[in-house]
Amino acid sequence: MQEISIDAQAKIAKISPSVSGNTLNKKLREEYDLFTPSAHGVNVGMGGFMMCGGHGWNSRQFGLGCENLLALDLVTAEGKLIHASETENSDYLWAARGSGPGFFGAATRYYVKLHERPPVTKIKWRTVSARSTGTRSDLVHRCAAPPFRAILKWFSS
Repeated sequence: MQEISIDAQAKIAKISPSVSGNTLNKKLREEYDLFTPSAHGVNVGMGGFMMCGGHGWNSRQFGLGCENLLALDLVTAEGKLIHASETENSDYLWAARGSGPGFFGAATRYYVKLHERPPVTKIKWRTVSARSTGTRSDLVHRCAAPPFRAILKWFSS
């Protein structure tokens, strides 16, 4: 159950809850030059990330994960398969945004808002992932905030 379907024109991804943020963003980066917020832990499934609020590295810039949840398909407690969006079954959508394990349905598909990929999407121990074709040193001076420049320079030496 690793469904990932991308509508690059509408900037919407349809995904199964078990898809990890790392898997989704890798596909978005390599094939579409797009991005969506994901969890601090790269293997966290987007289902848990979205339903528990969605705090991640890029939350300040792109909003919480639950704010990027546009709609979902779910099975209700009565066993009905429904679609929930801001215009259809909206009470389920609002409940899904941050309800965690207390959600009163079983999510089967998420519709997630996509964004243009920023110049820097993550910084790791000795890796800087960026759109830039410049050297790591160039990236430090152009993209990193001043307090991080010394740290990144030390890591890259």
